[in-house]
Amino acid sequence: KAANMPMDNIERAIKKATGEVEGANYLELTYEGYGPGGIAVLVESVTDNKNRTVAEIRHLFSKYGGALGESGSVAWMFERKGIISLPQQGKSEDDLMELILEAGAENILLEEEYFEITTAV
Repeated sequence: KAANMPMDNIERAIKKATGEVEGANYLELTYEGYGPGGIAVLVESVTDNKNRTVAEIRHLFSKYGGALGESGSVAWMFERKGIISLPQQGKSEDDLMELILEAGAENILLEEEYFEITTAV
């Protein structure tokens, strides 16, 4: 059974998310932890309520057999990269390789019908 939410609550949430409400302050937070089997997990979030978000993230980790970690516990295992996907459209990898390397990309791979280009963020 679907819950009925008053229309003014929905409108207020939309206005808050689009920045129309004065005083809304958003934080970008990163959480680190371990999933089932010790898998490293990095969670990036945007929130207006740090306490609510950390409680929810902690709950999700423990609910699924993981644990929230300390700052720096798993981040060292990750590299921030940009990924650009381009449709192949009859182009060869060699045709694009020189062009993307000159533009500062790090690598290119052909994945099915798309090129996956790795760049710095």
